[in-house]
Amino acid sequence: MANDEHWALLRQGVKTVWNKWRRENPEIKPDLANVDIPNINLCGVDFKGVNLSRANLSGADLYQADFSEVDLSGANLDGANLSGANLKGAKINRETVIGQKWYLVWEIFNKGADNRNLSEVNLSGAYLRGANLCGAHLSGANLSGADLRESKIRRANFDGANLSGANLSGADLYKASFSQANFDSAELIETNLSRANFSQANLKAAKLIRVQALNTNFSEALFTEACLEDWNISTATNVDNIVCDYVYLQDAHKERCPIYGNFLPGDFSKILRKTLETINLVFYHGINWKAFSTAFKNAELENQGAQLDILNIEKKEDGILIVQVKVSSIGDKFKVHNDLRKGYDNALKALEIPSHTQVENQEQEINRLFHLI
Repeated sequence: MANDEHWALLRQGVKTVWNKWRRENPEIKPDLANVDIPNINLCGVDFKGVNLSRANLSGADLYQADFSEVDLSGANLDGANLSGANLKGAKINRETVIGQKWYLVWEIFNKGADNRNLSEVNLSGAYLRGANLCGAHLSGANLSGADLRESKIRRANFDGANLSGANLSGADLYKASFSQANFDSAELIETNLSRANFSQANLKAAKLIRVQALNTNFSEALFTEACLEDWNISTATNVDNIVCDYVYLQDAHKERCPIYGNFLPGDFSKILRKTLETINLVFYHGINWKAFSTAFKNAELENQGAQLDILNIEKKEDGILIVQVKVSSIGDKFKVHNDLRKGYDNALKALEIPSHTQVENQEQEINRLFHLI
């Protein structure tokens, strides 16, 4: 039977009382066995490690609830909304009543789905963060709004799948196929897209921030309104016949390109060729000339033959500085970018200057930077 004290805490409110109590008492394993709470709103509830065996949660709204390591033996979740709920490590047995969709999510997490045929399945809104989907067949599947962050999707087939609004940040999509897939408004931040197939895919308004897209096939893909901040492509990346009216070069709809109107035929390809040669370093609190000079010279030593050149230093109205660095075709842009970023931070530490310190006379600092380099 449920512990009366634990049950009373839950009744007082999820965020204001229960979740706060869980954070303050992580050593306590709550017992809510046999509770009868159908159709209740428990969005975002922290049930990690809780005993919910034989509990009645039918019709409950459990959006983004944490069910990791929960005992759901014999529990009734018929008709419950488990969108975004974490079922990793949850205990389910034959007596557990749970929707087919959410049982599949539980299976993927706890039994794996590598090389499994899941074509046409509905996994919309599913929490699959860190899941192993390598080699899985999900052609035509519905994963709209799914959380696939840090998931392993190498060599999987998602042709024609719906991934609109999904979050694939940090995921590994190496050699996976997404031909004609829908990524409208999806997030792919720091995602590995190398050698993946995105031919005729819909990437409208997608965030392709700091992605690795080496040798990736984007032929005939739709890119209008996508964000391409610091993305990394190679000369072997296929950008033939891309459909694009405009893109953003910074997150939050900043740096629209072109500034007004839409691309003329062939313009977008010119932008892409330019990105093959340059990297942009954004400094939100000004720039310390001595620290950047040290980082730049160290990056040259670490990337011999890459031939690094500063093309432009641009000052924005809000005080942001953008340093554009040209990298020769034989250089590894991603490595150069990381070397410069880490080198700058390390140089600031060596000078005992906080990275958020505002540089006062920026024009003077820029002139000294050019002189030094």
